[in-house]
Amino acid sequence: MILPLCINISINVPCSILYESGTKIPLKLSDFASFVQVNILDTTQACDLLECTRQNLQYMVKNSRIEPLREDVKGNLYLKGEVLRELCK
Repeated sequence: MILPLCINISINVPCSILYESGTKIPLKLSDFASFVQVNILDTTQACDLLECTRQNLQYMVKNSRIEPLREDVKGNLYLKGEVLRELCK
């Protein structure tokens, strides 16, 4: 199974194309941390962006409209792109 790399909601690049190019990009921990700070939302942030309650967000998760990256009893983590995609529907 080949999973696409999603840079934002409008750019999807199949991983096979990236692997075939053979170019290694040196990434630092600070690069990853920066990505996480900008592109990962917790439950509260996702609710604020969607202007909905936690219950409504959980309903969207149960109906496969949004998939959390990580689920926890205290809250979930979501990709900002997925939340924005749901906002645009």
